[in-house]
Amino acid sequence: MNLYDILSIFRENETFSSPTRLLLMIYIVGRRRGTVTELANALGVAPSTVEAHLKKLEEQGFLRKRKVLDGARVAVIIEPTEEGKAETLLFLRRLRVAIDEVYQGLEARTRVEGHLVDR
Repeated sequence: MNLYDILSIFRENETFSSPTRLLLMIYIVGRRRGTVTELANALGVAPSTVEAHLKKLEEQGFLRKRKVLDGARVAVIIEPTEEGKAETLLFLRRLRVAIDEVYQGLEARTRVEGHLVDR
């Protein structure tokens, strides 16, 4: 496994090829729900950017929007679907395995007393 393998994991998955979409799904899956404002604040991006990415995620069946009454106003809650949870976790698992393999390869070639050592 090498850096190109890690890049290919991103290239093979159109949904998660965007770091913003990946971070949105990680946030929503981890918190189980969120609002556009919460997501925009958490990621440090404009609400319009969040909306654009949420639209694509919703079209792919990764999340759903639900309207709830919040006092005198209606709030839109964004929640992951089961498919969205599963795909996010699967992608992160694949990425973790690839990164672990690259890390182990680098670790095995550490420098000890100025010499390159393979363990």
